[in-house]
Amino acid sequence: MSSGGQAGQTENSPDPFHVVRRIRKGMKSAVELSEEQSAQIAFLWMDVSKEGIARQENAPAPARVLTLDDWLNVIDEAAGYGVNWLILTLRTSPSRHPDIWKIAQWAQEAHGMRLGIHIAVDNLTDDEVDSFSRLDGTKITLYVKQDLHERLAPLESMGIKIGLADPQTYGERPNCNGPARMIFTDPEGVLYTCGLVQGNQTFRLGTIFEKTFKEILQDPNLPHAVPKTMHHVSEGCDGCPSLIVNFTES
Repeated sequence: MSSGGQAGQTENSPDPFHVVRRIRKGMKSAVELSEEQSAQIAFLWMDVSKEGIARQENAPAPARVLTLDDWLNVIDEAAGYGVNWLILTLRTSPSRHPDIWKIAQWAQEAHGMRLGIHIAVDNLTDDEVDSFSRLDGTKITLYVKQDLHERLAPLESMGIKIGLADPQTYGERPNCNGPARMIFTDPEGVLYTCGLVQGNQTFRLGTIFEKTFKEILQDPNLPHAVPKTMHHVSEGCDGCPSLIVNFTES
């Protein structure tokens, strides 16, 4: 999936055809993959927390930090499987993740995806609010936990739609479509069966650098489900698009 870091080259030597080439690449990828897909994948969940785009000071060095172009390539390939929902999970404020706005814009403009930005802070800066306003407000929601909802509710008067990242009570059986309709990747580009089992090597599916989505999704030897004994709502479900959509679209 890696594209050779075109995004970095663009910053150093502006290329007016960079976006055009990327659009063509994304459309070609989407057409080729959609013709071969065997299951309808609807959701892409990307954890772009501190180890990835916005690595914090003194944080352990990750095995590999994904570039902006890496993330855009993930979106391009996911779009080929019919993905139309993207959730970006952050662990700190959006200002520590400057590339998320470019990721969000690309998902909306190149692929028409609906977006969710899942945060764990109780306020947004003026610059962050302004960045939200530059996106298609009809197709983006800011997702927060229930205990933060009241504090962030005033943002709705500024045109930012607020939704619950944890709409279901912990401990219950998740009212979701399950991992069969979702692609999840962590900050280092490692794919897991779903966010609930992130970090559990039993459910590690590979990385975006090792395999294509086609190889992963069609490999019967990989774990494409979570055992019922583990499938209970917990903090690992916060921000899950497969769960959220069943509540927001009902």
